[in-house]
Amino acid sequence: MRLISIFSFIFLGACSSIPIDGSERIRITNNQSVIKDCKYIGMVKGVDRFNGGTLGQGIAEDNARVLIRNDAFLVGADTILLTSTSTNTGGSLIEGEGYQCVNLSSGQGEWGGWDQ
Repeated sequence: MRLISIFSFIFLGACSSIPIDGSERIRITNNQSVIKDCKYIGMVKGVDRFNGGTLGQGIAEDNARVLIRNDAFLVGADTILLTSTSTNTGGSLIEGEGYQCVNLSSGQGEWGGWDQ
């Protein structure tokens, strides 16, 4: 029984966040020139404090990235300008400003994944 508990903890500790359909198209950048012609929507963030530790930092950062994209999607942003990132043994926190850079009704504008 104790072995089952240990395996359950290991598998639960490696859980990943689920992206909202469409959120994977949200662009994340730290380049201010990308958002110069965009409309500011609001602050967005992604936090994973469940994962972390020495081995779970990558999982925590990946989850925080999914969560910030989900947050941006929910407020109508298509681009995130990173303002703060922190990943350590306590988990991961990614904060940014959400912008709408694509005219969604006309389909015009720039769209991409990462633009560092």
